[in-house]
Amino acid sequence: MFVLFVCHAKMQGADTLSVPLHYYQRHSSETLILSMGDENPALHHFYPLPGYTEIAAGVLHQNLGEQRYNFQGKTQTLFEAKAAGLTQRTKTRLFGSAAYQSGKEDQIKWTYVEDEQRIGPYQVADSSSGNKEFESYLLQGGLSWENPLGVLGLSAQYRANNNYRTKNPRSHSVVSDFKIQAGWTCNLGKNYRGGLSVQAGNYQQFLSIANMPNERKDLFYFMYGYGYFNQSISGTNANYSVDYTGNSYGVALQLIPSLIRGWFFNGSYHQETTDALYASRTRGSYQVHQLQLKLGHQWQSEGSTHRGGLKYKSFSGLGTEYYYQTVVTDSSTNSSESRLLSRSAKYKEKHQLYALFLNSYLSHGNLKINPKVEGGVQSFQSSYKTTPYCEQTKHWFAQGHLDLYKIQAASMSGIILSLNYEQLITSKLISNGANRIVQNTLIPNHTARRANRYSALVGFRHTRNIWTNAACGLEASFNLSSIYNQTTTAMEVTLALWL
Repeated sequence: MFVLFVCHAKMQGADTLSVPLHYYQRHSSETLILSMGDENPALHHFYPLPGYTEIAAGVLHQNLGEQRYNFQGKTQTLFEAKAAGLTQRTKTRLFGSAAYQSGKEDQIKWTYVEDEQRIGPYQVADSSSGNKEFESYLLQGGLSWENPLGVLGLSAQYRANNNYRTKNPRSHSVVSDFKIQAGWTCNLGKNYRGGLSVQAGNYQQFLSIANMPNERKDLFYFMYGYGYFNQSISGTNANYSVDYTGNSYGVALQLIPSLIRGWFFNGSYHQETTDALYASRTRGSYQVHQLQLKLGHQWQSEGSTHRGGLKYKSFSGLGTEYYYQTVVTDSSTNSSESRLLSRSAKYKEKHQLYALFLNSYLSHGNLKINPKVEGGVQSFQSSYKTTPYCEQTKHWFAQGHLDLYKIQAASMSGIILSLNYEQLITSKLISNGANRIVQNTLIPNHTARRANRYSALVGFRHTRNIWTNAACGLEASFNLSSIYNQTTTAMEVTLALWL
């Protein structure tokens, strides 16, 4: 269940509904700007609302069941508080947000670390499941400035996580994730606007593990990569630590029609390299490359706007492992040092998605209809040389979503319907099943990944003005999913106030 309180500044007139921002995100002809704003801070200058303020607080609870990835808990409870806003000056816009989350995950199968996809196979895990409690802080802000060269934008984002486990061996990880973006946009003739943005970031995660009390004996594993592990920390070994450090950069291009009709394009590339350091030495390095392309056309007919096109996503990871030897540097004093013996690229992972999509924004009097459909093929493959291990899966998928609103002078009511389905096309698995890491991480992940899935969501929204500059709203939804004939559920309730 999720409860959300929102304050929203600005309205369309004293006698009309104070429409929340999410309505614009679904129905405005300028949603292309909204969807690309995360890639280019300069595009915030063209958001359809001159300003808004949001204050949010809520609770989420969900049950994922048994067929899940090894880094996911069976159940999750989350509290969230958030504030966000945008304000406009003559040629400048300022925007920002702050968020806090606190929660708990139960029965996590086989990992201690956070941000698993950024770390790759160089994780820390133990042989028993456990519970995790966590806190997260997110701060972001920026500005856009109109000048003779077009519009320039600058933004920064900082995320901090504090995660700890309540069962021996007790882990405590602290995440620090910083990102800065710079963007530029200008007119390209009379019909189009182009954008360019760059970003850079730094990532750190500090993980420490200890037994409490020390006389307990528990074993856990640091993975040099899938297939290698160290047994460590027993009753007398009080502490163990692994540090993850990484740097990233990215670039993105945007093309947006100035009018309703025209072609649009959004392309981005990001790269990040994260090193896993144990005992002051790099044990593994994971490099990630991400490419996203979206090309389409937008057109308008009487009372409606349509947007359709192609989408491509690619995620590839390469894991390199480092091996050391101890060399005696002074036989008289028996001094020695550790030197790098070799390094080898052993782990490869790749995700790909190809899709067609069509979004429509229909208007019939006070009735607003927003149907969305998307379908395509997605694939996953990974391999590890030493174990050996190799897996491949390919699914086709179809998604359908419908937002239906009725807008009156002082109220807005709507329903939400969503259907998603994934069907396995091919699957391949070659593994050394005797390896403990393969048994506890790779095979369970493969089982979850190859599953056929479906989900259905139904929801309701209602917003009403309560005085001249304020409106309140209620939203509720229920989601039912199935994986391998196992049912999972999620329920969300939203209470909103716009000022």
